Amino acid sequence: MKHFAEARSEAFEAISQDENLRKRIKRACLIWDIKGKLRFLFDGQEGEDLEDIQKQVSDLLKTAAGPYWTEQTWVWSNDSKIPEKKVYESAWGEAETLDSGPPEIRILDRHFSKRAWFKPPLSEPWPLNEHTPPVLSFFSFKGGVGRTTALVSLALQLARNGKKVAAIDLDLEAPGLASMLPGAEGQIADYGVVDYLLERYLLKTDEIDIEDFYHLVDNNVVVGDGPPITVIPAGNLDHTYLQKLARVDYETLYKPPGQEDDVSVSPLTELLKDVRRARQIDYVLLDARAGFHDLGGLSLSGVSHLDVLFGLDSEQSWRGMELIVRFLGRDRIERTEKQLYCALVLALAPDPGEEREETFQRFLERSYAIFSDRFYDEEDVDPEEGWPLPAMDALGQPHYPVILGFDHQVQRFRKVEDIADRLAAGDFKVFAESILERVGRTLT
Repeated sequence: MKHFAEARSEAFEAISQDENLRKRIKRACLIWDIKGKLRFLFDGQEGEDLEDIQKQVSDLLKTAAGPYWTEQTWVWSNDSKIPEKKVYESAWGEAETLDSGPPEIRILDRHFSKRAWFKPPLSEPWPLNEHTPPVLSFFSFKGGVGRTTALVSLALQLARNGKKVAAIDLDLEAPGLASMLPGAEGQIADYGVVDYLLERYLLKTDEIDIEDFYHLVDNNVVVGDGPPITVIPAGNLDHTYLQKLARVDYETLYKPPGQEDDVSVSPLTELLKDVRRARQIDYVLLDARAGFHDLGGLSLSGVSHLDVLFGLDSEQSWRGMELIVRFLGRDRIERTEKQLYCALVLALAPDPGEEREETFQRFLERSYAIFSDRFYDEEDVDPEEGWPLPAMDALGQPHYPVILGFDHQVQRFRKVEDIADRLAAGDFKVFAESILERVGRTLT
């Protein structure tokens, strides 16, 4: 039995390693459709027998791709009709170069979903400088690692130090941020992210009232004498929530500006801009969906100034983290883009002592090996163009972990007021200081 992953790899090898075929074509593209079937597009060298090339390709791919080969070979030539040429040009433009040639060989993967994990389409809603609020995404490959608790900790510490914070719940499938940060008397906004994403395309801009989508946390036990925390929940978990969630088209969130059939802006970007304008925000904290969810990928797709990655000292966690690190680093380098800034967190670490030190050292060594292979560029690369390889013990670098220990009392809390002071001390305070340092800020 031939599996899809084997067919995908062997098909490319068959085309790229056949020297006779390479001499006969100018360029080629392997097109994998949304069901996993393969088509082949090529442009032949002048004077070559195109039908013979088609037969040669079909024979190669019948063996290499097996049941995944459609036996459809498209010829891109001067004789192609205008509609066909447009289709071919579009496919070629969307495809990724795997062999720069000659001939150049590209591959085009079409998907039902997860577009944000393949070609990150968004950019920061505003450049980061001393006058603009940092946007921080909190992401974990697995749930249950204290990601949301860490976000709440940073939010309340910033608020206690006079900063205006917006905390936004992007975990639409398993919302939890609003239950940790409810408004007065436990109230939560009637509408949230899911409503905004759905309605942004249905209503005119002047019909959107951002005040409908947030509530304020002004409990002085939580924020002290500081300003209230602005919380945009995933939405109100009433009987209509699933109806709305089922209508959110994640594809519309990915489309970049400037294409004829695309929207001009992403509603996620507009949400950040709207809340910044309305609340004069100093910091935006995004609680991202765990795992390879569309919104998880979107929150790591360049919309943030810093991606905060939570990992455990376990093989299961590292296997997922390897893909995340490559997504933020090596994948972007191969597209001639600069890596995205991230901070790695060793979550649920043991209590201070010998076991913590051993765990940290083991975690650091594994992290450095993964980042060296999948994130950093060459040692002598221009920092303006890429992220050069640092020393393993270089503090503040993406691979160098911030420690956040397991707090039993925090895990057992019923209301955030009960643990607010604990969330502003110990590891939580060190965590906040370390993360803010990465974006050139301090708590005070």
